[in-house]
Amino acid sequence: QMVSSLALRLEAFTKLSTGDREVLERLILGSVRDVSARRDLVREGDRPRYVYVMVEGWACRYKTLPDGRRQIVAFFIPGDLCDSNVCILREMDHSDAAITPIRVAETSAEELEQVTARHPRIMQALWWNELVSVSIQREWTLNIGQRTAWERLAHVLVELFLRLQCVGLSRDSSWDFPLTQLDLG
Repeated sequence: QMVSSLALRLEAFTKLSTGDREVLERLILGSVRDVSARRDLVREGDRPRYVYVMVEGWACRYKTLPDGRRQIVAFFIPGDLCDSNVCILREMDHSDAAITPIRVAETSAEELEQVTARHPRIMQALWWNELVSVSIQREWTLNIGQRTAWERLAHVLVELFLRLQCVGLSRDSSWDFPLTQLDLG
């Protein structure tokens, strides 16, 4: 289950070999931890130590304003890498938090670099994944600036449905996650 979501996510961009899948499994095997809902994985201002791979549950990226208000700027579902290039930063410019109880795999930037150096298909898939993530952020920016509230909501729901479909968590016109579990407060 752990690697299947990540492998499915990456195979949306590049065909992975059996060896590639095994490497991904070893990368996260033994580094999985549980995080309770409404807990931060990493906070704005922290020094980044890990790249997180979502295994189960839902999480988000958010920014906090000086008065304490926060804005969710991305959602993470199984198979997603939370900030694959984050270890370049000296300190986090955003926070990542669990929305539901989650399981995440922690890997270091060095481990990820070694894997991509030896496995060009994984590196290619990660680059495609990064490009898609940036494209999603552009859509979120457009949402905030130009779409009505109903259009914004529709766009986010369709985005999440398609992303869940990519990792086998939605089929036809439904997904295997009750929205009532989401606590975005």
